Amino acid sequence: MLFKVDFERAFDTVNWGILERMMVKMGFSEGWLKWMRAWIFESLMSILVNGSPTEDYKVGR
Repeated sequence: MLFKVDFERAFDTVNWGILERMMVKMGFSEGWLKWMRAWIFESLMSILVNGSPTEDYKVGR
């Protein structure tokens, strides 16, 4: 099975500053915003190759 995700399309087209300002205006809590920042900018990922995970690597632009 092959699974491909185009992270460039998912992440590079989003203006994170505007998204964060919108979330503040909508009343999202600071805790929620911190969680979102961590998920977006500090994520680690690994790939399953023949059922075994690779070492984690940092997802970034």
